[in-house]
Amino acid sequence: MLLTGLPPQAQHKTELIFPLLGAWHVTNGGSDPALNGHSKSFGQEYALDILKVNRHSMKSCESECKLNKNYYAFGELVIAPADGFVTDVTAGVADNSIVGVREELTLGNAVIIRHRPGEASLFAHLKNGSIKVCAGQTVKQGQIIGLVGNSGNSTEPHLHYNLQSSSYLHEASSIQAWFKRVWVVADNKYIKRDYYAPSGRDNIYSPKQATSK
Repeated sequence: MLLTGLPPQAQHKTELIFPLLGAWHVTNGGSDPALNGHSKSFGQEYALDILKVNRHSMKSCESECKLNKNYYAFGELVIAPADGFVTDVTAGVADNSIVGVREELTLGNAVIIRHRPGEASLFAHLKNGSIKVCAGQTVKQGQIIGLVGNSGNSTEPHLHYNLQSSSYLHEASSIQAWFKRVWVVADNKYIKRDYYAPSGRDNIYSPKQATSK
């Protein structure tokens, strides 16, 4: 679907919805190196790391934080931001113990969806056993593709999301993603944004828009 409402600085044509539902906190994102630790990573310059936190304490886990299941993000739904074709699925990677990073399996459980030539979504660190799509499958915007996990190069449950120029990781460049229908939380107010590119430290609310198929 070609967009007419995207801001001129957007470098993609696919209409994207936020890949998570409800309230989330972006820890890495945007073009400012001070707000995005991925800024010097080839092909991941605009990638997002997204946690679920208590908005008052800003903590991702309140007690027994050595257990994945006690993190707010763990097991939350991940949805397709747009229609597409699943090109790659990596599954069967055990979730880490907290701070137990497995750097040799950088992405952990992961899915790549090609939306159109030159635009693909990467989802990494998904929960072991949660992926609901397979390579070669077509998906619809809002379709559930898996659950947030803590696999691969991850120190706590979160979603790593990257919009990129190719489904081939070693060839891909990163594209800053602009999402439709999100609210940005600032000063305890929800500000509706029709198209928004999240940055680190942003609190984002995305309306319920998942489908089961």
